[in-house]
Order: sequence, then structure tokens, then C-alpha cells
Amino acid sequence: MGESDAHSLLPQPDHSSIELASFTNQDSDKKVPWKRIQGSSSGLWRKSQRERFSGWRGGALTSAIICAVVLLINILLIIISVASWNPVDWIATAYTGDCSVAARQLTVAHLFINFLGSLLLGASNYCMQRLVAPTRKEVDSAHAKRKSLDVGVPSIRNLFSIAPLRAWIWVFLGLSSVPLHFMYNSIIFGTISSNYVTFNHTIFPQAIDALAHDIWDRDKYANLTNDECLRNYNSQFISKFGFGWALLETNNVSDNQEWHLENSGFGDLNLTGPYSYCISEIKQPRCEVQFSLLIMAIVIISNCIKLFLIIFILTRLNEETLVTIGDAIQSFLQSPDPTTKDCCLLSRYNIVDQWQRPGRRTVQRWNQVISPLWHTACTSRRWIVSSILTFFAVVPATMLIILDRLWRGERSKAWNGFGRVSTSHMFDLKLALGGTSMIPTVLVVNSPQVVMSFLYLLYNGLFTGMLAGHEWSSFATKHRLLRVTSPVPGQRSTHFLQLPYKWGLPLLAGSILLHWFVSQSIFLARISFYVSDEPYQPERGFIELGPNRDRSTKLLPVRGNVFTGIGFSDIALVASIACAILLIVVCRLVAGLLTFAKGPPVGGTSSAVISAACHTMTGDDQAREGDDIFDKPLKWGATIQGRPDRIGHLCFSDMEVEKPGLGYLYAGANNG
Repeated sequence: MGESDAHSLLPQPDHSSIELASFTNQDSDKKVPWKRIQGSSSGLWRKSQRERFSGWRGGALTSAIICAVVLLINILLIIISVASWNPVDWIATAYTGDCSVAARQLTVAHLFINFLGSLLLGASNYCMQRLVAPTRKEVDSAHAKRKSLDVGVPSIRNLFSIAPLRAWIWVFLGLSSVPLHFMYNSIIFGTISSNYVTFNHTIFPQAIDALAHDIWDRDKYANLTNDECLRNYNSQFISKFGFGWALLETNNVSDNQEWHLENSGFGDLNLTGPYSYCISEIKQPRCEVQFSLLIMAIVIISNCIKLFLIIFILTRLNEETLVTIGDAIQSFLQSPDPTTKDCCLLSRYNIVDQWQRPGRRTVQRWNQVISPLWHTACTSRRWIVSSILTFFAVVPATMLIILDRLWRGERSKAWNGFGRVSTSHMFDLKLALGGTSMIPTVLVVNSPQVVMSFLYLLYNGLFTGMLAGHEWSSFATKHRLLRVTSPVPGQRSTHFLQLPYKWGLPLLAGSILLHWFVSQSIFLARISFYVSDEPYQPERGFIELGPNRDRSTKLLPVRGNVFTGIGFSDIALVASIACAILLIVVCRLVAGLLTFAKGPPVGGTSSAVISAACHTMTGDDQAREGDDIFDKPLKWGATIQGRPDRIGHLCFSDMEVEKPGLGYLYAGANNG
């Protein structure tokens, strides 16, 4: 080879480009632009990365990023709490001060926590659906036993037919969510303060003269009107004021009424007035926003396990699984399953007689008179389970409200606000279980969150199934490219498994809102008690509140000077019930009003039904290689038109197909 020949084999300079660098070939003094080589290699790298994280891997990568970001936020929170919030007994105080400010901070914090928790739930659900998606080998093994597997939807029954490694990862990924749902909402909580006060009433102005030297010090005392006085000292917990005096209006005092009265307690002093004015000692509110390091540590451990499992799924599980309906169609077109031959009208309704019991198979006629409703895409089992769980979520909450209104009688006119601590709307779990740990209370408080998470997963599964049915039936309307997880040229990729973002995001938003309503319905209630600005620690471990307006008293067990119990809000419960019912109604309306196109038999998430529709055959009664058409736009219909007395054939094809005729024969042993 001569010098000119060697040079002719080298890439020629692109004079239209700017040379960033160059190299010299040993056999030529001509320089070759480095930019072209650099651009080519970087382009190949980007292409390889796109291919590596295309399809379901793109969604799994997003799930890993979500999990990592949430983990980073949790770690930053625990670092900040240790460094800046002076934790005591694993509890750090992020804010102490005005109760309204603390309430706003808690509202924002719980909304944010529920947002993060719902993102983690969605990420886990995505990866768990990928794990239970069967491989073609697993499908063939199941079909040999006349057992159909689920494709394109979350499935528990697939667990018994997939590889043990994926099944165990599915289990551990689900278990890693349990601490999140049971505890995450309680990492941040509020503690309100209550001052022990003494309040004096008198008709003698000179009785207040003893305070004259301090009355005009506005930093120490406040002059309150009658309404302000009654509102503050009749509240359940007195946090803004301490010791107080009030001047009774003499024209409202009867002859036999005592002229000097004294009320004392932590709240609900039952003042009646009317007063000319009140002199009240100003106290700095001690409402707190607190952070549990112990609970956050448990959450972080669960978060780490979840992230590790998702990364393992993303990087180590390289088996090609049938994640979407398109994956299954492609697989069965390339390699038809002999067990479903001559069953092109196989559906979820006749799968037992026409496939699982071949001896009972009969010739099938096309009898789809009306368009199927969306609810037919999901099995009766899914609808029954979702209905039962919804019943056990909504009915107990409704009964709690009814019983609460009946028990409180006349007091039932007062509704308790979102997340508001009230002595009439709380109870103490430690009286029943014993011990002083906060963890049992946290577990009980957050148990409804677990139910809400199951509700989300169930309704996510229902919508996923219905949308899968919609995709399945759409192949009867026009030629469509397959939506697969590992696309080749001519196919569509997907970052969602089956639930499109325009459906999935509103469902996720509804879940976040429902979780927040529930977190404000049943919550951790903490009260700290003070006497003369010092923490009050009773010798017997109980604090007596009252008498209330109904003359009853309430004993609260305390640890140190803090009571920890369970509070509930009837207004938030009503909002939770309304939100849950709205979710149910929307789902039922979608299921009961929307219809599929008349097309493939119902059951597009069943591996057997999909397989039966993928035995390609043309008018010459010869099977056609599906390997030639899987990357082309496909349509489902009659490739061999049936007659009332002649068997035709229905399948996917890249050619023009006919609509099946009503009453015509299409499936039977004489097919091909």
C-alpha cells in the first residue's frame, strides 16, 4: 500500500467545521479534524445511553432519582436537626413561639411529606410492576399448564410463576414501604403549651390597684375587653396569658352573689362575665414544631433499602420481560404459542372452556353486538377487592363521626378544625397499652395512611387495567405501531408502563390530597404544661383538666410535663371521606360510561388472550411469519373472512383487514 493509498483511507477534513484539535497519521502529514471524531464518539455514547435507559428503564431511572432525592432530603433534615435544633430524647425542636405560625409550618411540612411519600409510593409501584412482568419463558411454562399470566398491569398472582429472585425483590420492595407509610407523617409534629393560671373576679376597683405599678407596663400586662377576656381564658389551653384580674360590672351583680371569685386551671376556666375590663399577664407562647430523629432514622433505613433495590432492578435485572401489551404482541408474533392456536376469539370470559379445557372447545362465532364498557377490562376480583377495601376505609370513618356527634350531644355543634388539638377530640393509647413510648401512638395514628396507600395501589391497578383495555381495543380502529419497552426502528418507546401521565398524574395528585386530609384527621397530639414559666411535672404522673363547661374533668397521663396522645378532627374526617368518595365516583363513572372500540375480545391483559390474537394467517390459509411485521403498524381484524357456515380467522396484520361479521365463524379446529 502506497502513501497515497494509505492517505485515501483516512477521514478527510471537513473545512466547514472549526478544528478544536487535530492529530497526525504516521503515514501522512495531513491533519484530520478531531471534532468529527469527538462528535462521532460522543454521539455514539449518547445513543448507547439512550438505548440503555429507553423504555421501562427510563421510568426505573426516574424512580431511582426520586428515591435518591427523597433520601437526600431526609438526610439533610436529620443533619440540620442534630446540628441546629438541640435534640433531647431523640426529639429536636425546630420552632418555638406563636401557635398560629407553628400551625402554618406544620401544614406546609405535612403537605410536603405527603408529596414525597406519594412520589415514593409511585416509584415503588412502577418498579414492582416491572418485577412481576413475566418473561416469555415463564409465560410458555405457565401456558403449558393452561395458566394465563397478567401483562401490563400490577399482579400478585404472577408472583407464583416468575423467577424467585424477582419475587423476593418484589416482596422486600413492598416491605420497604411499610415504615414509610406507618411513620413518615409523624417525623414532624406539633406540641402546644398550656399555662396554669389563676383568675380573680372582683367588683372593687381598688382590688386591682395593687397592680398599678405594673398595669401600664405593656410588656407585662394587657388590658382586655370582655370578649377578649372570655375568649382567651375559656379556651381549652391558655398559652398567651397567665395570671389575670377582672372588674365585674356592678349592675350585673345580684345581692347574694359573691363579690370575689377565683378560678384556676390549665384552661376552660368557665368565665361568664360580663367584665368592665381584664388585666392579664402576658406570656410568650410556647407552641413547638418538633422533629423525631428516631422515626427519621427508621425512615432513612427504609429509604436506603428501597433505593438499593431499585438500582439493583435497573442495573442487574437484564431479562427481557413482557412489561407492556406491545411487548407481548411482539413476542407472540415472532414466536407463536401453539397452545392458543385456533382460539382467535379467546377472551377472559371463555378462557376456561376454550383454552384451559381443550376437550370442551367449540367453534366460536363473533357476537360482539355492543361496545364493551371499560369496567370489563378488569376482573371481577379486582373490583370486589377494591370495593371491600373502600368500604372498610369509608364506613368506619363515617361511624366515628356519627358516634362522636351522638356522644357529645349538645357539644356536637362545635367542629374540630384540621389537625387541631382538643381535649374533647383525643384519647390516650398508653392507658390501654401501658408504657410511655411514642412509637405505639405513631403506629396507630398512621395506620389509616397504610389503608390509603392500598387504596391508591388498587385504583391505580384498576385505571391501569382499563387503559390497557383501551390500548388493546384501539388496534381494531386503525393501524398502530406497537408500544414496547425496547423499541427498534418503527416502534414506539414508553417511559410509562401502562398508565399514561395524563391519567397517572391526576391520580397521584388525588392520592397526595387524600393522604394529607387523613394526616389531619387522626394525628399525634402533644401538650406541654407549665406553672409559673416552669415545666409542670405532677408527682402522680397525671394532670387534671377542667371542670369543662359540662362540669366534667379529664385526666391526662404525662411523661415529664408532656402529654402524648391521639387527636382527631371531624372536619378533616369529612374532607377525607369526601375525597375518597370522589375518587371512587370518578373511577366508577369512567368504568361505567366509557366504552372500548368493537375489536379484539375482552381480556387484553391476559397472556393467553394476547397469544391467541397473534397467530398470523392470510387468505391462502398459510401462516405468515410474524417476525416480518412486528415493527410495522398493525391492525386487528379478519385476515380470512368467516361466514355463518365457514370458519375464518382474526389476528393482527400489517395489511388491510376486514371487520368481523356478526354471527360469523372465526375460531375452530379447522383453522389452518
